[in-house]
Amino acid sequence: MELLTPFKKEFDEESLKKFLVKQDRVRGICFTNSNKVSSLILEGCFVEYTNKAVVSSHNCGNINPKNFMVNANAFFESKNHNSCLNRKISIDKNGNIRNCPAMEKVYGQVGKKDLEEVVKLKEFKSFWDIKKDQISVCMDCEFRHICSDCRAFLNKNELYNKPKKCNYDPYSATWS
Repeated sequence: MELLTPFKKEFDEESLKKFLVKQDRVRGICFTNSNKVSSLILEGCFVEYTNKAVVSSHNCGNINPKNFMVNANAFFESKNHNSCLNRKISIDKNGNIRNCPAMEKVYGQVGKKDLEEVVKLKEFKSFWDIKKDQISVCMDCEFRHICSDCRAFLNKNELYNKPKKCNYDPYSATWS
């Protein structure tokens, strides 16, 4: 589980440690609107502080080397599954169930639709197995197995096109 939440001074390191010990499924927390910009590993969880405001799901999907996941689990998962959407379920602030906060398709609402029912839907799981080796341009990129893969923002709305918010050209090895 990953959490995205505005920073509050009550989230000091000690209270965060206590929370993470009790909630061992949390693997990442991003605090937005923070007065500091840093990251650390706390109780096995990646904790990031950013001064950026996240005002909508359109802040999502940016491909950036600082977000690369350089570890064996992420690498091997990306060889067989989508590096962003595999086994992901998103619940927005209104209780809408989606694959990702930025995707338009809603599969129901928490309290009205059982989450277990949603994750069993063939349509819901269809994004889980889109691999980087199937995506144009990404298939030629040296970073494809450590990079996230946004299917919410696409060039020309083609499911197998490179993410729209990726500014890397693997053919010239340059970021624009």
